[in-house]
Amino acid sequence: MHKFFIILAAAAISLASPAAEAEPPLVIPVQERAPAAPATDGIDSNKLLVIGVGVVVGYTLASTVWTIQGTTLLGAVAGGLLGKWWYENRAADIVRLDRPRPG
Repeated sequence: MHKFFIILAAAAISLASPAAEAEPPLVIPVQERAPAAPATDGIDSNKLLVIGVGVVVGYTLASTVWTIQGTTLLGAVAGGLLGKWWYENRAADIVRLDRPRPG
C-alpha cells in the first residue's frame, strides 16, 4: 500500500508540471530624458547653516556657563532662534563674493 501512494504522488507531480505556463515578461517603463531644471523645494541652505551655527554656539555657551540639567537644550534653542533672527534681519547687508559691489 505504501508503494502505491508513492507511485500515485509521482504520477500526480509528473502530470501537473506540463500544465504550468510562463507569465509574459515584465515591462518596466523608463523615463527617456531628465527634467529640464532641477526642482526647487524652497529651502534656503544659507538660512539652515546660520540656524545650525546658532544652535551649536548656543549649546556650547550654555553648557560652559551653566551646569544645570536642561540648560544646554535651552541654549541650543535660543541660539537657533537668534541665528534665524540674525539671518532674517541682517543677511541683506552681506555682499556675496561672486557679485561685484554696486557703485
